[in-house]
Amino acid sequence: LTYLHRDTYITRMTPAQAAQLRQEEELIRWLGIYQPAFRFSPRLDPLIRESRAAQQDEATDPQAGNAARSITLMVKLFPRVEPGSALEHAKLLGARIHREVEREDGATLWLAIDPARIPELAAIEGVEWIEEHSTPEKGNDVAGSLLFGGTVDNPATAPFGLDGAGQIVAIADTGLDTGEEDSATSAMHDDLKGRIRSLQSWEVNSLYYNATEDDGPADTDIGHGTHVAASAVGNGDRSSGAYAGVAPEAELVFHALEQLTECPSWCTKPLPSSCPREERCLALTGMPELSEELYQASYDEDARIESHSFFRCYNSASATWNHGLYTSYSEELDKFVWEHPDMLVLIAASND
Repeated sequence: LTYLHRDTYITRMTPAQAAQLRQEEELIRWLGIYQPAFRFSPRLDPLIRESRAAQQDEATDPQAGNAARSITLMVKLFPRVEPGSALEHAKLLGARIHREVEREDGATLWLAIDPARIPELAAIEGVEWIEEHSTPEKGNDVAGSLLFGGTVDNPATAPFGLDGAGQIVAIADTGLDTGEEDSATSAMHDDLKGRIRSLQSWEVNSLYYNATEDDGPADTDIGHGTHVAASAVGNGDRSSGAYAGVAPEAELVFHALEQLTECPSWCTKPLPSSCPREERCLALTGMPELSEELYQASYDEDARIESHSFFRCYNSASATWNHGLYTSYSEELDKFVWEHPDMLVLIAASND
């Protein structure tokens, strides 16, 4: 049915087939029923325990307690499972459905629910996997010291003679300088002007309170996206060639993902870890729920190299990091490059 990770597969077979496979001791370490307890991330266990303990406190107001303990989850269903029944069962558990997307490899649901109900949610027929939804966080904040500190050869004098000519590189990040259309008269950064093939701003996705709002493609905060793009394809024009990126002749496809995001105190939608409640702040909430939408948009613009200097590593509700874990987002990336073998996607390894 599907591949999990670390040589683990979910399959459907008859009891006779299972008995036969169990005899292959040199090939199979374990074979057994895919229990509901296997279907959710172990990072959710502390939240489940905390919520159950809170429920035992008679002084806790039920309504306020549910709101405080609500967590946004991504729930993946098995292929060919109709989501209708799973949605109804989830609602009976008190879940609030944020979004549903149906695909050939199974439907994906985003919902908010009391963590104490996660084991029951996992027991719903057709559920394959559950994990906490996480908003992308910026990374690669320290690359400047590597690129311009003398530890990486300047591409203009590199011994390989590669400058990115003929290549189209896609970057997804906060925003790009002024956000203006590329033209000879625009105020776009000189190191990028004339080679921007596409510049798209992605609106706040439907999981967040102010969904569909769009503040445009400009890099209005700390300039992270402009730094990343120039690190990749900047030609060094403003510094007379002293500080060029690694592919100064490549064209650029840019996806602006940083958007003003908010969630009032009564809001049950997810909130990025960098955003105080009841305040508007900038976060990468333009990132589509399904990463493949972003990869496909780049591919359709003829980009065959894509770089992301952000990662979905922090889970705000559980205050845990996913460094090194194989998550559903890892699976989406693997699936896309498997189906598009001419596409190379690079993800930052964080700042640590």
